[in-house]
This record gives sequence, structure tokens and C-alpha cells, in this order.
Amino acid sequence: MTQNDQLRAEELTLLERLLQGESAAFSEFYRRYQRLVASCIRKVFFKWTFDFTEDEIDDMISTVFLSFLQDDYKKLRMFDPARGYRLSTWVGIITTNATVDHIRKNARPTVSLDDTERKVAQPRSMMASPVENAEREEESRLLLAAIATLSPGDREFLELAYDAQLAPEEIGARLGLNINTVYSKKNKILHKLMDAVAELSTVRLKR
Repeated sequence: MTQNDQLRAEELTLLERLLQGESAAFSEFYRRYQRLVASCIRKVFFKWTFDFTEDEIDDMISTVFLSFLQDDYKKLRMFDPARGYRLSTWVGIITTNATVDHIRKNARPTVSLDDTERKVAQPRSMMASPVENAEREEESRLLLAAIATLSPGDREFLELAYDAQLAPEEIGARLGLNINTVYSKKNKILHKLMDAVAELSTVRLKR
């Protein structure tokens, strides 16, 4: 069993314990993913040039973990290991979505630093509507379905970049790639994901 396979097995065991209501499981879940959640939050805040305090980071971490508890672990029950991605990938997606929602709910105009996403965050009500929640869940399902269409090598690259939070130099060293190839590969994979999401969206609209 590879180290990655072992990590997947550990995650699934923890998830099963959590969904069965084991009292110590959520504390373990928090300890395991707290750094990942904090890192995803910071990345989104920096990307949107969103002014924040350490207290706001802590509050956002609490908000994300509380969201995992809501509706009998609904968001965690949506995770499907058969699609080939890890639980940490799903945790990262949920965290990113929640952080973007947080920015949009606050009346502080911000601009994304990503040239492919020049968006201005608009104020929103503090509570998302049922329609907004449904749209967010559908976006997550589409993204996860798109990830499942990638090759094992591309999924491994995403796990190193987004789950393990490795720097480009570390990814290159792990995969035997030079730094330019790492950046090029990342862009190609992201474009593949966007194409897959677009195709899946079209298929669902035709149903």
C-alpha cells in the first residue's frame, strides 16, 4: 500500500466514525484538517485582496467546521470516494466556497487577483437563500464530477497542489518536473477542469 493509499484509508475510516456519531471523531477531524482549512481561507482572502484580521480567520475556521455538522453532516455525506479524489479535496472545496460566500456577504468591494476571474464581490444578505444554497451544492457536484474525469496523474498533481499545499518547487521535486513545467501543467489541468465543468453543465441542462 502506498502512502497515498494509506492516507485515503485513514480518511475514510475517520469519516465513517464521524458519520456514526463517535464523540471523539469530530475532534480528530478538526485536528486533521484545521491547517488545510486555514490555508484555504487565507488563499481566498489574499486572492480577493480582502482585508482581514486573525480573529476573522479564526471565526471563519469555526464557521467552516460548524457547517460540516449541520443537517446531520450533510456536506460530508455528499463526499463520494468512488470518484477517485480524497476527502481532503472535498474539505478544501467546501472551505473555498464558504470563504467566497463570506466575502460576498460583507460590503467590502474586492477584486480577484486572478486574471481569469476579474470579479467584484457584491454585498449579499447574511443568510443565503435556499436557491443560493442549491446553486452552491450543484457547483460543488459539478466540480467533483469534473475532477473524476481527470487522469490519475492529474488528480495526483491537484492533491499535491491543493491538498498537501506544496509549493511549485516541492511539486517539481516530488514529480521530477522543472518549475516551468509545474506551472504549465497546473494551467493545463485547470483548463481541463473548466472544460469538463462546462461540458457537464451542458449535459445536465439538456436533461
